[in-house]
Amino acid sequence: MRSSSTRPAICHVEMAIAALQAGKHVYCEKPAGITPESINRLVKAVRASDRVFCIGQQMRSYVGLNRVVARLQRRHCRGHRHG
Repeated sequence: MRSSSTRPAICHVEMAIAALQAGKHVYCEKPAGITPESINRLVKAVRASDRVFCIGQQMRSYVGLNRVVARLQRRHCRGHRHG
């Protein structure tokens, strides 16, 4: 069963720790935490679990990046048919 939640960065550490303790794998949007102390707590929780913890950054909604990707796709795909 998958679960996702969108919360402010200040909540990431507590939510990630709770999920790890509940036996869930965690994909956490960056920043994982906002203080060195919170990051240390999170690292300890990850090491104490047998779950996968991954931190990443989604930029799908970043308008500038979307424009660059679209431009590159148009340039690269000119004259090519996909299907």
